[in-house]
Amino acid sequence: MFFIRAMGCDYHHDKDFYIEREHGYDRYLVLYLKSRSRLPEDGRLVSCPANTFILFNQNSPHLYGADNEEYIEDWIQFECDSAFLSRLSLPFDRPVHIGEQVRLDRYFALIRDVFFRCINDSEITDHLMQAMLTEVALVASGDSRIVPHYKELMQLRRKIHAEPWLDWSVEKMAEELHISAPYMQELYK
Repeated sequence: MFFIRAMGCDYHHDKDFYIEREHGYDRYLVLYLKSRSRLPEDGRLVSCPANTFILFNQNSPHLYGADNEEYIEDWIQFECDSAFLSRLSLPFDRPVHIGEQVRLDRYFALIRDVFFRCINDSEITDHLMQAMLTEVALVASGDSRIVPHYKELMQLRRKIHAEPWLDWSVEKMAEELHISAPYMQELYK
C-alpha cells in the first residue's frame, strides 16, 4: 500500500534552482519534471528534456535542479511496500524520459485531489500510484504495450482538432500516417 507523506503540483522555481540533499529522505521521492532540468546520471548531472521522471530511492542523495530556465515540477514523497517497486523493475535514481507517452500530469492531478481532500484514502491512492508507476516502468523498459506511432497519432489528433471541417475518414487518417486503414482502426481506438 502507498502512503503519501507530502506532495506538490506545478511548483515553479527560478533558473538558478538547485537541490542537494546528501542523504535524501527516509521515504521515496518521485519527481515529474515539466521543464528542462539537470538530473543525476552515472554520478554526474546531465541535462534532461521536459517530461522526464525520476524515482529517488529511500536515503539516496538528491541532486537536481534547473537547467538555465524556469524549473517546473510535480513531486510526491511516499512510503510503500518495496516489493511492489521491485516487481516493476523501475530504475531508482535515474531519469526516464516520458515524452508524450504517459500523461503524468493527469495522474498527479488525481492524486493531488485525493491527498488534499485530507483523506489520503489508501485504496484510491494505492490504485493511482500503482497505475502511474506501472506506466512509467513500461516506458522505461521499452515495453511493446506502449502504443506504436504514439507521437504521430498525437500529431494527427492535433491536426483533426485544427481542421475539423475536413473529411476525417479512417482511410484519410491512415493515409496521413502511411499505414493501412485496418491497422489505423486497431491503433486508434
